Amino acid sequence: PWISGWESSAIYEVDWVDVREFLSRNVPDYANFLPVDPSVLERELRRLSRTWQQWWLGLPVLTAPDDLRGQIQRAYTSRLIQADRFDAANIEEDPGISPQMAHQILGRIDAHLTTRDQLGSSVIQKYRVEAQSMVLSQLSSHGSQVLTILQMPTGSGKTLTAIRHALRVISDGRAHRIIYVAPYLSIVDQTASILRDITGLSVMIHHHLSLPDHPAETKEQPEGVLLALESWQAPIVVTTFNQLFRAIFPYTAQQSIRLAALEHAVLIIDEPQIIDVNVWNAFLFGLDASCREMGTTALIMSATVPPVAYAQLSEPPSMIVAPPLPATLVRYMVDVADEPW
Repeated sequence: PWISGWESSAIYEVDWVDVREFLSRNVPDYANFLPVDPSVLERELRRLSRTWQQWWLGLPVLTAPDDLRGQIQRAYTSRLIQADRFDAANIEEDPGISPQMAHQILGRIDAHLTTRDQLGSSVIQKYRVEAQSMVLSQLSSHGSQVLTILQMPTGSGKTLTAIRHALRVISDGRAHRIIYVAPYLSIVDQTASILRDITGLSVMIHHHLSLPDHPAETKEQPEGVLLALESWQAPIVVTTFNQLFRAIFPYTAQQSIRLAALEHAVLIIDEPQIIDVNVWNAFLFGLDASCREMGTTALIMSATVPPVAYAQLSEPPSMIVAPPLPATLVRYMVDVADEPW
C-alpha cells in the first residue's frame, strides 16, 4: 500500500505519541514496534518495501484448496471499508427484505400464477407449471447447499422460478437480500423491470453506466447515494458479471465494499456459459469461498451450464435438472451424416 500514493511529509503531521498510546490499549503486543520519532519512522518505511518483498517471497507456496480459499476472499476488508465509509457518509445499511414481506409477495405471485394457469391450456404452459413445481420442490430439499446448479430449457420460466425460490429462502429467515447477476445490459434492464412488477420493491440496477437515484426531496448527500449504489444497498440488486467479479476478485480494496452485501443474500447467476472458459473454474472457486464466508446461497442457472467438476470446490454443488420438453415442443431435428465427404 505504501508503494504508490504515499506522501512522506504526512509522517510529520501525525501525533505518533497518541497513536502509540492508542495501540498500547488495543493491540499491546504490537505497540512497542512503532517508533514515535517521525524521522526514525520515515527511515523504517524506506526499508519496508524491501522487507515486505523478502517476506512475501519467503511465504510457502499454497497448494491446498482450503488455504487458497482463505487467501482470496476479502470479507474482513469489505466489512471494514463499508463500516468506515458508511459512517463518514452518514448512511444506514439497507435492511433488505423481511420474512413477512417475502411471504406476502409469494402469496401474490402464487395467486397470479393460479389465475394465469386457469386461463392457459397450451402444451408449453402445462410444461412450465409442471417443470417449475418440480424444480421448486427439489430446491426446497437442497436448501442447505451453498452452490446449486439449475438447468432449465429456455422459455420454461427460469427467472420466475429463481425469484420464487429466493423469496422462499428469505421467508424462512435464511436471507434478506436478492442479488441477480446477468451477462448483458439488456437482460439486466428486462429482469429489473420484471422484479419491480412482481415484488413491488425497490430494485437497484448497477453496471458501468448506472447513475444513482437521487430524488430532489432527499436530504442525503450525492456521495452517499453513489456509495449506496457501489455497495449494493437495496433489497433487490440487478447487476452484471463484471461488477460481481469486482466483489469476489477486487482489483482495489475499495471494490470489495460490495462483497459485504452478499452476506445472507440469495445470489442468482443467470446464463453463466457466457463466462470465458479460461476463468470459469477460477470464478467458481472464488464464488464458493465468498459464499461460504458470507453465508450466501448461490443459484447458477442456464439451459446449458458449463461443467463444474474441475473447480476444486469444497463440496459438489447440487445439480437440479428440469424434466425434458415434451416431444411436441421440439422445434429442430438434426440429421447426422456418417459417411465421409
